[in-house]
Amino acid sequence: MWGFAVSLALHLTAGPLFANFKTPRSEDEDVQQVSMTKRATVVIHTPPPTPAPTPPPKTETPAKRQPAAAPEALRLNVVRVRAHSASGPAEQTYVPPAAGSQNGVPGGLGSGDSNVPPAAPTPSPKPACETPHVQAALEKMAEIEYPESQREAGITGVVDVEVALSADGAITGVSIYRSSGHLPLDQAALRVAQESTYAPEELDCKDVPGTYLLHVTFGSS
Repeated sequence: MWGFAVSLALHLTAGPLFANFKTPRSEDEDVQQVSMTKRATVVIHTPPPTPAPTPPPKTETPAKRQPAAAPEALRLNVVRVRAHSASGPAEQTYVPPAAGSQNGVPGGLGSGDSNVPPAAPTPSPKPACETPHVQAALEKMAEIEYPESQREAGITGVVDVEVALSADGAITGVSIYRSSGHLPLDQAALRVAQESTYAPEELDCKDVPGTYLLHVTFGSS
């Protein structure tokens, strides 16, 4: 009886000790358990999308140039004419020209090129001097000698003398252009014209022969 009680007491005392005792595990079992409980996370990198290739630029095909329409043939309404002769009436026929069209030629340039502009007028050459035409002129007038007889008689008058000049201004002739009505006054005016000096006429910047009209006045007229 006492043996059963001691055996039961030992069993009750050692039971909890054996209950806390765990059998040691190997390292392989721990690694296998960890690998099974933990899931590996795998990150997959997705590559960026490849851009679509740029299409080549479109090349426009030039439109075909339509050929120019041929000009319409020239049509004329010709009036038929009948000529009467000794042999009988005869009808004249009209022969159309070889060239020409119904629409004519634009611009009125005939058979030439319609794109050619009209030629500019040729400018006239400018003279070398400022004034191209200069009349003959009096440079120095001689002293007027009043006839004594006409002075004492109180006769007055105006004489116009035409003086012909050469290209160098020399006197080639004198003549009465308008008389005073008194011969002594006209003769005195001719002497004044012959003794005076003149500048020749200029034409296109050159000295040329010409005439000069000299007025000679006698008295207060």
